Amino acid sequence: MLSGPVAPGQYNLVSQLCPMVRKCLRKEETYDLRMDTVMLIGRVASFLGQEVCVSEFVPQLPALASDAMFHSFAICCKDLCSIIGPASTEEVIVSTVMNLIERNSQFRDAPNIETTFSQENEDRIYEIPVKMLNNFNQQVRRISHNTIVMLLEDPKSSINSLVSQLCPMVRKCLGKEETYDLRMDTVMLIGRVASFLGQEVCVSEFVPQLPALASDAMFHVRKSFAICCKDLCSVIGPASTEEVI
Repeated sequence: MLSGPVAPGQYNLVSQLCPMVRKCLRKEETYDLRMDTVMLIGRVASFLGQEVCVSEFVPQLPALASDAMFHSFAICCKDLCSIIGPASTEEVIVSTVMNLIERNSQFRDAPNIETTFSQENEDRIYEIPVKMLNNFNQQVRRISHNTIVMLLEDPKSSINSLVSQLCPMVRKCLGKEETYDLRMDTVMLIGRVASFLGQEVCVSEFVPQLPALASDAMFHVRKSFAICCKDLCSVIGPASTEEVI
């Protein structure tokens, strides 16, 4: 029934759909109903347009991130964030991450909570900003950078949980087949996170990537590499710095 941005004749559908979506997302509803509704949001977002999605769906998202159907939420986010724009995407990412941090800290501090459950929530905290690192929109990528740095600055965050997700994505974003602006932004991110990750991680994960970046065909990537080097080399130490040079 929906075949493009909402036309005047389709507002009747929207006026009925959105209240029902909100109802179906309530915590008292069944797991599978909430999961299916989240997936529906991702499917209809492009038809409903930015204004409807921002007003009707964005306020619902942070709470869904701590739900059992988190992975459905993460899939939906990719489609929805391309519609709602960078400003609302930042709101979603930051609100979601802070919601998860708060929820996970409660689990971590509570007695008689299994470690595996807490670890599962820990992993969720990073999933959204890390997945957004290779978003086609540069503003969204930089929002993700800021969110990751914010998390690293938070003493409640787990460095190990972040590294396990962040480093593979960084390597992917530095691939020659990726766009030059993605490689450029990723190099700058390395410089920002190096001091948080420490020498061992930086040497094993980032140093092997650097020679190719120094000789990248695109000037802006090489320039980003030169800027990044100052912060990175202060972390990796003289021996690894000599290897890079």
